[in-house]
Amino acid sequence: MFAYDKIRINCLLIVVLVISYGMAYHLIIRGKFPRFPTRHLSFQLDFGDEAWTNAVGTFQRNVDETGITVTYLWLDYNRKSKQISFQIQADTLYSSSIRLGIHSESRSDFYKQHWPEMLKQQPEWRNIVDHIIQKKGPIHLSKQDDIDDAIRLKFLEGCRQLEKEFYISRGFYVRKGKRVEIDYTGFVAIHSIFLKDCMRQWIDQVSTETMKTSECIQTLMSFVQQMEYEIPPMYDGQRWIHGLWPPLETLVRGKGDCDTKAVLFSTMLSRIEGIESMILIIPGHAFNGLVGWHKRMPRDTILHHRGQDVLLLDLTSTPNYAEQGAIHELDKQNIRNQIPMIYQIKQ
Repeated sequence: MFAYDKIRINCLLIVVLVISYGMAYHLIIRGKFPRFPTRHLSFQLDFGDEAWTNAVGTFQRNVDETGITVTYLWLDYNRKSKQISFQIQADTLYSSSIRLGIHSESRSDFYKQHWPEMLKQQPEWRNIVDHIIQKKGPIHLSKQDDIDDAIRLKFLEGCRQLEKEFYISRGFYVRKGKRVEIDYTGFVAIHSIFLKDCMRQWIDQVSTETMKTSECIQTLMSFVQQMEYEIPPMYDGQRWIHGLWPPLETLVRGKGDCDTKAVLFSTMLSRIEGIESMILIIPGHAFNGLVGWHKRMPRDTILHHRGQDVLLLDLTSTPNYAEQGAIHELDKQNIRNQIPMIYQIKQ
């Protein structure tokens, strides 16, 4: 049994090395990632006019040659009527959306940009490149070959590290076991710049000089919560987007699910100076947290985190609208029974 397991492990290692050096050959020699069984990226945002109405708000989107206009009319938590119209340039929306997702061309561009610098820092890797060229293809470099083991292992580690950096640049990270997850902290940081103009429009149209910061944030809560509920797909065309839309695209769509809305709310908050927030994740659900906030009403839930009170919010949909985003009792139990993943949102 032991001998069989040893043979199986050795075979697996050989397969991994073959694949790894095949990647290296394409990345360094050919300057691109191995071909995927998909077409070249053909990405376009195909939005048309759309409108919806629910119990607390209405949404309308108009598209013309100058860009996209989305208008929201809703009742805030105090039943006061609010309205906002966002003017969004198509180029800005495209730039935001293309930053999300994993696809072969984005990976290829990343490697083309970073590999030359890595080869300058590690010139001994050129021997591996020359060896691959001589053998005319991706092969397993055995100990009999004139490639130093230490250099070979360092080379493979460099490949793995560059792959991690690629995911980080897209707002993801790689967990143990090579499982790719969303890095909500990094994701908000990447996409905050794309909401700069929208938040300027929000301040001009919704905020007033006499409005307190807490009142402004409460209005922002109601705005995000009144949006329609819809789960984004795992794939958008050829891009793997992990069931998440970027914040600017969420504004244009007027809908989203729990973490999509949590990201939108936190990204908008990140444009307001002095506001600390977080995104909390438990299996199957996402929440927002406002750092330094206390109970507003009896149903509110406060999490004590690193010596600070954090007000938990669920802005997913409208059933708890009257409770101003207070989380459900069942979710309170889930948070007590499980340790949520906490992502601090930086300004």
